[in-house]
Amino acid sequence: MGVSSIFKNLFGSAKEVVSDLAEKAEAGFEEAKTAAAPLMDKVENFTEEAFDKAKVVAADLAEKAEAGFEEAKTAAAPLVDKVENFAGDAIDKAKDVVADLSGKANENIENAKKEGSVLENKIEDIVENTVEKASESVND
Repeated sequence: MGVSSIFKNLFGSAKEVVSDLAEKAEAGFEEAKTAAAPLMDKVENFTEEAFDKAKVVAADLAEKAEAGFEEAKTAAAPLVDKVENFAGDAIDKAKDVVADLSGKANENIENAKKEGSVLENKIEDIVENTVEKASESVND
């Protein structure tokens, strides 16, 4: 029985040690929670302040971006006008070129008709002369 009492004393004292450690750990945890409470408040306050500052900075950046966009629109307005004028001028010139080409095409068609009529008359004259000569040759 000497061995069993050694084990009982050994495990019994271990159980007490563990129980004491658990109590000390729990007390330490409570002390840590109590000590950390002001720090948690500070973290919450810091977080709220940082969030508020971020909102202000974001609003400021949004205003600056909007102002920059308006400045860009104002600066681009003359360029837009120039592009519109250039496009209008290009369309007008294209219309003029098309009208000019159309007029020249009509002129060429009329000239071709006149030339065709003259050519037709010459061919008729040649055919008549050929028929007359052929008739004379047959009659002779």
